[in-house]
Amino acid sequence: MFDKLMEEEFVFKHTAFKHGRTEADIRRAFEQRLFDHALQGEEHKNLLIGLDCNGIPIEVIYNMLDGDIINVFHAMRCRKVYLDLLDA
Repeated sequence: MFDKLMEEEFVFKHTAFKHGRTEADIRRAFEQRLFDHALQGEEHKNLLIGLDCNGIPIEVIYNMLDGDIINVFHAMRCRKVYLDLLDA
């Protein structure tokens, strides 16, 4: 999985860091993903729940550009509404 991420290109919008997450946290969440699906009603946006560098679940919202560029525009400590998806 890590090798695949090394090949993928990430673009980080400034809004991805608004809640104090770092680029390293976001990349680690992709490596340690627990959930990754299209957002209901917004199929062009994906919700990823993964573990950050400290093992804390974070939510990351992203979309794909040109088919293979990961465009991250939201990241923060995972809210309960999304953590509940892990139990489903």
